[in-house]
Order: sequence, then structure tokens, then C-alpha cells
Amino acid sequence: MTTHQTKSSGNVFADLGIEDSANFKIRAELMMAIDQWVHSSRLKQKDAAEILGIKQSRVSDLVNGKIDKFTVDFLINLLALTEQKVELKIKAA
Repeated sequence: MTTHQTKSSGNVFADLGIEDSANFKIRAELMMAIDQWVHSSRLKQKDAAEILGIKQSRVSDLVNGKIDKFTVDFLINLLALTEQKVELKIKAA
């Protein structure tokens, strides 16, 4: 049996042929930053929800990677509440 490996583009969503892959990648990175904040702060979802001004079920969706439930705008606003900074970097393809 032989295996075939394809070099990644650096965006798993693009590699999978997902339409709007750049948006998915940005949302995934933002969600990971919020998830890391929840865990590194040792917050229960209920406490994180209170700080973020959202329902606990939304925090659950975040930490469980339900990417379709969130927009880039919403995630950036949540990150601001965690005292993290979002920087935008644009590079040539």
C-alpha cells in the first residue's frame, strides 16, 4: 500500500476546497484564542459567559468549535473583552 501526501497551503479550509476559506481560517484562529483564554484563566463556562456578556450555551459553542455560529465581527468584539489585541496582517499570496 502506498500513501500520497500533499503539501498544505497553510489553510486547511482551502486545502479541503471550502468556499470562503479565508473567513473560516480567521474565525478558527479567533475562536482558538478565546478558548485558550477560557482555559488559561481557569474559568467555568458560566463565568466566562458573564465576563463576555453572552449565554453559557454560546461559550459552549465556542469551546466546542461550532464555527458556523459565529461571525468575525462578533469574535473580535469578544476578544476585546478578554483584554487581548487583534492585529490584521495582509501579505501577498
